[in-house]
Amino acid sequence: MRLADIDSARLAATAGEKCLRWRNPQRLDPGNYTVVLEPTASGDLVRLMAGAFSARNTEEGRTFLSQRGGGTLLGEKLFPDFVTFRSDPFDPRQPSSPWTGDLLPTSAIAWIDKGVVANLAYDRYWAAKTGKQPTPGGAGGGRGGGGGGGGFGFGGGGSLIMEGGSATVDDLIASVDRGLLITHFWYIRGVNPQTLQQTGLTRDGVFLIEQGKITTPVMNFRFLESPVRLLKNTKRLGAAVRVRGLEGGMMVAPALVATDFPLPSISDAV
Repeated sequence: MRLADIDSARLAATAGEKCLRWRNPQRLDPGNYTVVLEPTASGDLVRLMAGAFSARNTEEGRTFLSQRGGGTLLGEKLFPDFVTFRSDPFDPRQPSSPWTGDLLPTSAIAWIDKGVVANLAYDRYWAAKTGKQPTPGGAGGGRGGGGGGGGFGFGGGGSLIMEGGSATVDDLIASVDRGLLITHFWYIRGVNPQTLQQTGLTRDGVFLIEQGKITTPVMNFRFLESPVRLLKNTKRLGAAVRVRGLEGGMMVAPALVATDFPLPSISDAV
């Protein structure tokens, strides 16, 4: 992305408006909610799926793509048709190195294609051990567990893309009868590497949605959710844009609407 492509005036105005709107947040009971995640929030969670596509970790039974009793879920449809998760080092929205960490040339590759698990990533070592070809779209592989990277990245580590739709955030809000709009997550920590369950806090604005409109600023929550379960419960996507997480991760991600999102406790964090 070029500096000229960043509309800094619009971003500043949006941030200022959100700060003013979020004054005096009200307490809302913890529970499972329908949520509208802005692209920043969805990217915070979806990028944590990257490590789970390691062929070694998966074939050794340590990711959500590992099949009970042995084998993998490669080729299985796990997500809605509109979910596609890929890497492309030449995508102008999020370009990255044309070489993997073990010096393979990278290329565009789909990891989830229209809801179907399309590929696993083989580093040089695991490809040689299993008689497969190394995957040009991935690097690393390691034994770092199944989530949040685990020593594993795609396309040099900076070209993760989740395809989106054409809806705006306002369109997504209008489609929700009652739920929450969430801007960002932070202090994200892994809970269960096998399922990719994470915990962390909301940040930078949480708002109650009633009958398709934002009505009330609400206090922050702690969440307890897996990006895998999140995508399985996703009902609609917005446009995909380049985002940067509060903890440093970057990708192209859409806003989304998902049901049954667990927010088990209130947080006093600002």
